[in-house]
Amino acid sequence: MGKSVNGPDMQDCLLQLTAMQESARCTITLLLEPDGCGAGPRWQLHALAVGEPAPNPEQVWTSAARCYWPSRYHKTFEGALFKLLCDLDVVLTQSTMFRVLELPA
Repeated sequence: MGKSVNGPDMQDCLLQLTAMQESARCTITLLLEPDGCGAGPRWQLHALAVGEPAPNPEQVWTSAARCYWPSRYHKTFEGALFKLLCDLDVVLTQSTMFRVLELPA
């Protein structure tokens, strides 16, 4: 059973999501929010990553990303969701590198 169309599907999104959660040791929450109504309604897709609980509450970290669907950049909902996860992955990578490079106080 293969893909019926080109581009990412929900299975691709799930694989990306679980890989990100495992590599960054975090929990990722997805939120779908209506943005407008009428002739051109669209949706805001939000992704929030929260790091594992730390002994010191000040060490808990978060990262977030957002995108809109439909838009001229994403033909399908699955494409928009996959792009959102890729954007969040970039933010996670940057924040992970920042945390690694921080000097101890």
